[in-house]
Formats: sequence, structure tokens, C-alpha cells
Amino acid sequence: MSKLKFWLIVALLSVLPILFPARPIGAQDSGALVKEIRITGNNLVSDQQILSHIETKPGGLLNKGAIQRDIRRIYNL
Repeated sequence: MSKLKFWLIVALLSVLPILFPARPIGAQDSGALVKEIRITGNNLVSDQQILSHIETKPGGLLNKGAIQRDIRRIYNL
């Protein structure tokens, strides 16, 4: 795994607890809005390129499936 992929995954995983706070098993998404997306630790790919490849956008509804797909897309960059 390249250093870029490693740090992008670490950065994204560090944001997940903020996006998905602990809640009871079986709890549904509360319809929370995404406030911002921060890109850190990337050296080989521009912030704009990463943002253009992800589905999750500021102001959009929080969606676990979209986050999972975004992680895969970032990893594949």
C-alpha cells in the first residue's frame, strides 16, 4: 500500500467517528447533514481530484453507503 493511500485511509477513518457517532444497534440514520469535508495527508493527488471522485458533499445528507463507496473510490485513486 502506498503512503498516500495509507494516509488517506487514516484521515478518512479519523473523520468517521464524527460522521457516525456511537448509537444503539439498529438505530437509523438521523438525517444529519454533512457540514464539511477535510482532505488531509494527500501528497500525490489534489484535494479537488479527491473531492470530484466522492459522492458525499457538504450540505448533503449523511449516508453510510455513500461513505463506504467514497472510501473505495479514494483508495482506487
